[in-house]
Amino acid sequence: MDDRPERAGRDRLAGACALILRSGSRRRPRSPRARASFWISGLLLALVFGTFPEASAIRGEDWLPVTAGVDYRAYVLGGPVRVYVARMDIDQTQVIVESSIGGGGVGGGLETVSGMARRYDQSLTAWGGAWGPRGRVAVAINGSSFDPETSTPYGGLLHSGWYALRYGSLAGGSGFVWTAERDAAIRGCVENDKDRQVITRLSTGERTEFDSVNLEREDDGLILFTPQYGPESPSGQREIEAVVRVERPLAIVPLPRRVLGTLVEVRDGHGGTPILFDEIVLAGKGPFAESYLRNLSQGEVLGFSQEITDLGFGCDGDRDFDWSKAYAGIGGGFVFLRDGEIYDSDEWGSDVHDPRTAVCLNDEFVYFIVVDGRRPGFSRGMTLGELALFCRDDLGASWGLNQDGGGSSAMWVDGQIVNNPSDGHERPIANGLLMMSVGPAVRSSRFSEGFQVDVQLPGDVRLGPGGNQPVLGQAWPGEVVRIAPTAPSLRGVFANGSFWWKVEYAGELGWIAEQSLVRPGDALGVFQLPTPPWSGFGTLSH
Repeated sequence: MDDRPERAGRDRLAGACALILRSGSRRRPRSPRARASFWISGLLLALVFGTFPEASAIRGEDWLPVTAGVDYRAYVLGGPVRVYVARMDIDQTQVIVESSIGGGGVGGGLETVSGMARRYDQSLTAWGGAWGPRGRVAVAINGSSFDPETSTPYGGLLHSGWYALRYGSLAGGSGFVWTAERDAAIRGCVENDKDRQVITRLSTGERTEFDSVNLEREDDGLILFTPQYGPESPSGQREIEAVVRVERPLAIVPLPRRVLGTLVEVRDGHGGTPILFDEIVLAGKGPFAESYLRNLSQGEVLGFSQEITDLGFGCDGDRDFDWSKAYAGIGGGFVFLRDGEIYDSDEWGSDVHDPRTAVCLNDEFVYFIVVDGRRPGFSRGMTLGELALFCRDDLGASWGLNQDGGGSSAMWVDGQIVNNPSDGHERPIANGLLMMSVGPAVRSSRFSEGFQVDVQLPGDVRLGPGGNQPVLGQAWPGEVVRIAPTAPSLRGVFANGSFWWKVEYAGELGWIAEQSLVRPGDALGVFQLPTPPWSGFGTLSH
């Protein structure tokens, strides 16, 4: 028996109720009589909405605040079509755009939008140029398409200042970019000049090119693996690996500038080297690469330089975008709106009414848009042309970028998925985008580098500071750890509810929460923190 009409009716009713609840005041009626009146009125209106799915667009819904600088709005358009929109005020300095990575690694992780939103919530960022600020996730959406065999996202990836996956040279569009100067952009063709991706030995001035970032090996050469690859470097290959501790994220820093790192050790083995939050692994294969790595000395300083040449749409040499300011970004699909002009696509499926995800922007706002589809009577979806018209005419956007759609389309707002994914549930994906409220860095000064500290309480030793980081092992009471060197911005840094210290433990390095290192009677002092500037969250009805 086909129950789709019945489900569609229930969905229309539930959706209309949600719209009514969200359009009301944040203060709910408190008396039993007032509550009963409120719900009866809502039910009657919901029945009206459910009876007339082809009604004209409901444009009277207000924007609902999620946090300062981020608002949310649900549209019900004729068709029927349901569209979910979040907007971020570019001038509100306490909010930013960040990328998210499925499973935490481009080397094969997939994860739902809500899973990524929860995992990145209250995690460390490098906003402002140094580690320490914490990000509270307000809105999350799915991102770019990905290789179904490797789960690697198509296009490039910038995450919290790291250049984590190179954009394809001369490959068309490079997707959405958010910069350290609070500029939002949708860019076209780029090029990675091979002789501008180099490592410099500061002791000699020698420069050596490296071949790729976070891609498994196909040929001899030097490959750089950052923490965004995954918990460890690829295993099973005979390689020489240099572990390098860096002072800040390995960003797009063109010559002659460079990000500095200190060589921790050189390993001769079969890969599988842990990649800590503040470290990179430089893997080499072949006579030249292996000789280069073996000649490095422990403690020596290396400089890493990377560059992107902007060529504009059509690869015609437009160079008006400074990629060295890029902070976060992911690849994308077709750019359907360029400087206010709608562009038609000849891609397969562009003229089909489907679920859609898009990023649009103008000089004031960045918009995340998700369109429900494949649900007759509830929401049929949009064509790419209809999505372009909505972004330009309804939202006032001047630029628009199509992202992965269909069953991948999902939007998470303030703790919940607000749309209706067409699979009936969220689909695991490779990456996404986040709107974040950023709180100030908080650090502990309880210990100093080189301290020998007795473990007081059992605790996980992790790859980085934060409960969202992978676990390496366990530390037990009575054991001793040594506070290890790291960037000043990461010493005793607060993330995910605890202060964190990088330690040497059982001959390896990792991060442990401070409450495992202090006497039980002193542990409560760990949590005496300033009130976080996130009190605006929780304004949407759940």
